[in-house]
Amino acid sequence: MSKNNKKKQKGKNYSKQASWKNFEKHVDRLFNWAYVDNINRYDRKKSKKNEIPNHLITKEKTKKGYASQVKQYCKWVFSTKGETNLRYYKKSWYEEYLKEKFTEENLPNVSVSSIYTQIAALTKFENILEAKWKKDKGELIQFGIIADKRVRESLKESNIYRNIEDMKKSRPIWDIKTFEAIENELSGEYKKLWRFLGITGLRLESALLMQKKDIFEGHIHIEHGKAGKRSEIYLLNPELITQKPLDNKNYFYEINSYIHKLQFEYENHKNERRLFDNFKKEVIKNGQKMNVNKKLSTIKTDFEKAVRDAALGLNISNITPHSARKFYCNSVYSAMLNLEENEVDLYLISKKEKYESTFRKELNRINSKRKYPRNFDQKTGNTIPLEDFRKVLSYFTREEKSTLISSLASSHHRISIMAFYIDRNVKRKSIGKNKWN
Repeated sequence: MSKNNKKKQKGKNYSKQASWKNFEKHVDRLFNWAYVDNINRYDRKKSKKNEIPNHLITKEKTKKGYASQVKQYCKWVFSTKGETNLRYYKKSWYEEYLKEKFTEENLPNVSVSSIYTQIAALTKFENILEAKWKKDKGELIQFGIIADKRVRESLKESNIYRNIEDMKKSRPIWDIKTFEAIENELSGEYKKLWRFLGITGLRLESALLMQKKDIFEGHIHIEHGKAGKRSEIYLLNPELITQKPLDNKNYFYEINSYIHKLQFEYENHKNERRLFDNFKKEVIKNGQKMNVNKKLSTIKTDFEKAVRDAALGLNISNITPHSARKFYCNSVYSAMLNLEENEVDLYLISKKEKYESTFRKELNRINSKRKYPRNFDQKTGNTIPLEDFRKVLSYFTREEKSTLISSLASSHHRISIMAFYIDRNVKRKSIGKNKWN
């Protein structure tokens, strides 16, 4: 046997020889290597975004979801191509996989939302493989798992989009009566947490990690948000605040009354104590106290069950704790539509440092889909320069401004996602899953 063959045998080569079980473990190890807990995107002192390397994953839930989607595709490759060496994957294989998925007989079982999640998971997986190879071998190399842009374009050309209903797994609540009806079915800590989610628009995980020291005079601080992001929440929900402002002009400045109420309610808490830690004082399994993450997951499960039970009692389907966050978004959106447009502009200009970059990015996105940019002057044939923020705002409709404020309040920073959160006052195309051409 030659020396070259000996070297090949010693190296990791899963090609056509490894069992699926061993290959599945290999995928799990790669995702575990890329997972980093408790990482923050923002420096609290400088308030500057720190870019996280593309291959890192900062949420346990994301890691599990992505690993599951990657293994689902890899299993198809294993069974149809007989390949388990990731270096030998071909980008065209994923397009074959999708064509098989979108056949007439399979279509009823296809979740388009899941396909888009899988595309994101496989793109992340490519980044992980390349980073791991560079760390182990010291070489830059490209893996051919998926042609991300080409696949997305193919889906669009075949009229396959995310279905709006498919994305609304947690049903939005668009009126105060429904929100309060569910609240009345809850009791104790469940009732208090449901209202807190509806007022702040926080994700459930962020609310469960909230400590007394995170409540400030004018805002609430999130230390560990989605993807490890730090952020500040300035309450904007008028329907649930007991102290009503006298008029719209004072609305943004008097909305903090609920924060003061929170400070009073938790004044006996120590600074490091979580606000919602009274569901169960101790969670014990096999005689051992469960760690913090397990305890939080138990509280989360209990709360989700309580909300579902309350919703079933009201004959409402698909109500989850995330529905309270959607209620918050819709409340913000409704409040913005009730204000005069010049009042909305004045508010945005007063928050220029926070909002300007987002509005400019959204305008670029909108312009990229138009034959002529919104700031294009047909008479002169020139694009009008955008010197100041006020001019940028003039190219947004009042409804778009309201939508984007709601998006910013819930830390999304884009208009498109709000189609799944709020009852927008615009006509939208009804798009869903169509057969792959």
